[in-house]
Amino acid sequence: MQKKQSNGSFADLETFALSADGIGAASQNYTILQNGVYRVVDTAGNAGAATALSPYGPPVVTRPDPSDGSDPIGPVLDTDQTLPGPTVTTDADTGLNHGAITENIFEYIDEQTPLYGGRFTAAHAQALMDYRYSVTTDLPGGLTTSLTVIKDGVDVTAQGIDTTHPGSFTIRYVATDPQGNTTTILLTDTLVDRRKPPVVVYPDEKNPPVGPPIDPNKTLPDPVVTTDPDTGYRHALITDEVTETITRAPALYGGRIDRQTAQALLTGRFDIRSAQPDGTLSPLGLQILAADGRDITALGIDTTVPGDYLLRYAVADSQGNRTTVELTYHLVKNPNDPTGQITHTVDPFDGTESGAGQNGSSVDTGLGGNGAAADCRLHWLALLAAAATVGYTLLRRRRTSWLPDILFFGALAGLCAVLWPLSHCPLDHSSLLAYAGALLVCWAARLRALTAPAKSPENK
Repeated sequence: MQKKQSNGSFADLETFALSADGIGAASQNYTILQNGVYRVVDTAGNAGAATALSPYGPPVVTRPDPSDGSDPIGPVLDTDQTLPGPTVTTDADTGLNHGAITENIFEYIDEQTPLYGGRFTAAHAQALMDYRYSVTTDLPGGLTTSLTVIKDGVDVTAQGIDTTHPGSFTIRYVATDPQGNTTTILLTDTLVDRRKPPVVVYPDEKNPPVGPPIDPNKTLPDPVVTTDPDTGYRHALITDEVTETITRAPALYGGRIDRQTAQALLTGRFDIRSAQPDGTLSPLGLQILAADGRDITALGIDTTVPGDYLLRYAVADSQGNRTTVELTYHLVKNPNDPTGQITHTVDPFDGTESGAGQNGSSVDTGLGGNGAAADCRLHWLALLAAAATVGYTLLRRRRTSWLPDILFFGALAGLCAVLWPLSHCPLDHSSLLAYAGALLVCWAARLRALTAPAKSPENK
């Protein structure tokens, strides 16, 4: 029986006696007490295959008993907080086992009471590891350990970590048993600013599913960040702009950018990420504003005519910080057309502005201006048809023939049925209802006139 040495050669561990005629036993027993690479050699010098044998695993890591009275350091351990399982690999050249455990924690920085007094030292790192982990081995002789604090790939154990600013660092703790088996614990501690608002970046994919491509050389403007004087949380405002050219056939976005299309354009163009460790974001609302500031979210954008608009989308993180994206959207006949200027808000949109409504919905009167309602012709057609109905009824009040009335009212009722599915602005529905009401009232008036008994000559 031979064991592989550190220089690669094999040395004898045990020699088994031969019988008088030089023949050995068919099998022999040998107890392996050390991890390593072994082989057997017969009396003729023939060697068997080298085999890694590992009777001992790496040092074992468990959670310490929280009832031992140790003072917590770092995030407090819950009794049901399980330890991540180790990843164990065996070195084929030495037979040694090496375990690795990776864990992540986060802590909130505090300007009034800085974490660890403002600097995380090697002593803090050792105390943190002792609080979170218990490392043992069954081998006599105990363990040897080493600890390193690493930030951005650099060993900063000696100088420590400034804990007054957000960032992350890793504690690398290695325990080695007397044979050379190891367990490495990598604990990454992220220092989080609970007041940092969600971050906005361009996505990696520069061809979003909705909207024009993103210039790969363009950088997103820095956010304007304000602090709420009442809560201390922050609000970020990101502004950007995009220009699209009007197309006739087919019409751009089918002729209209509605709320769903606007949201798809914004979420596909901007990657919004929470700066908090839970990653939670809650949408606050979406608005579409005309150049004069009118809320036209319910109407949308008519993409068949030039115009300038503002698309606003806001989210909040779990701490109450908010981020608003404002995209100035230009529609032009060709890329050389001059575009208008839109003033961005001073305070980020938080979904509570007038017209935002629940889940970002909005209501617009559609009156005046150069928005979608001003360009809508359907409600004017409905009102004209209603007026024509009233006029016809007044002109026919003394007539007694049925056929013209049936043809007229039947045609206008069919027109009302055709126009109803085409309505898309708030005035359309109300105008069509008025139109239908006029049809019913006028038809009832004609029925009374047609079915009334004729007056006798004596009563004329």
